[in-house]
Amino acid sequence: MHHIQLHAPPRGTPAPAGVLDAEVRIATAVDLRTVARLFDAYRVFYGRSSNRRAARLFLADRMARGESVILVARTRRTADAPAVDVGFAQLYRTFSSVRLGASLILNDLYVIPEARRRGIGARLVDACTAYARKVRAVSLQLETHPDNAAALRLYAGKGFVADTEFARLSFPLELPVLSRSAAR
Repeated sequence: MHHIQLHAPPRGTPAPAGVLDAEVRIATAVDLRTVARLFDAYRVFYGRSSNRRAARLFLADRMARGESVILVARTRRTADAPAVDVGFAQLYRTFSSVRLGASLILNDLYVIPEARRRGIGARLVDACTAYARKVRAVSLQLETHPDNAAALRLYAGKGFVADTEFARLSFPLELPVLSRSAAR
């Protein structure tokens, strides 16, 4: 699945005013460093302390084990400018016993502040939906903080609806903190 491109504007087609021209593709190990930077910023957005090394190790492990698919959005300010990674989304696979098929969870989506409200989030969601269809998933699920109005508008605009069939519950588990010597 290396370098599967899920969204790229047709050549010569200018982006609408205010929208960044972006390509969205599946990230590979080559992208790990920049995706880890975005992932770390995402975690900081949700109130966690910055730890790029831990972010990189976490993503490297998910990629090596095939436990997630990471999509990366890349754009250029001008045709001759270097490409810049401006956002990512991470999908995890689970299963639906009732629907007898695989389901994908859009667990993480992040766009750098300078690129927000420029169509990058919408392109990432579209690419996630395209990927879910490509792998014949029975659903694409997500959750976001109820105060994240921009994300809720984006997802609703893309056709996501609140699940009223099942209640979603969570049981938080606190893992013991390992000493530095035990973690090595």
